[in-house]
Amino acid sequence: MVPSLTAQDCARGITEVVPRLMRLIRRQMRRHQPGRLSVPQFRTLLYLHHHPGASLSAVAEHLGVARPTASALVNRLVQRGLVTRNIDPAERRRVVLHLTDAGRQDLEVARRRTEAELAERLAGFRPEELAALAAGLRLLERVAAEVAEPASAGGRAKPAGPRLPEEVEEG
Repeated sequence: MVPSLTAQDCARGITEVVPRLMRLIRRQMRRHQPGRLSVPQFRTLLYLHHHPGASLSAVAEHLGVARPTASALVNRLVQRGLVTRNIDPAERRRVVLHLTDAGRQDLEVARRRTEAELAERLAGFRPEELAALAAGLRLLERVAAEVAEPASAGGRAKPAGPRLPEEVEEG
């Protein structure tokens, strides 16, 4: 008999498992990305990928650092040709940030290699386990969708995250 789980049990499980999984993903992505970025630099590229046109303040808030720290970090990414930093023509005191083609390419290489490595780890799972994992990910996506992100650019809606499979085919 499977014991009945409470919302508190699930919350505890999430807070224990998700950080470990994120460390694994970050470690794999850092290992596979071409430029050997620091963790904050890499997190900044990921953030800008999901929030094009984000402000420096939004990046600072995302990283949990002061604005001058974020500015110095972004300057290094600009110098490496991975990010552009421009004045917002509508609001002169605001800086808007975008990935360059090189920044997107570095991220994509790291993402593809990391997903391939994660797929190898999941290859031994039974189809019903993969289906259960996909169902759990959809539920976590619902929880994450309720978390307010800082406005990325002039009130624009945040782009949708990756789409999770509706179901996993057996076979």
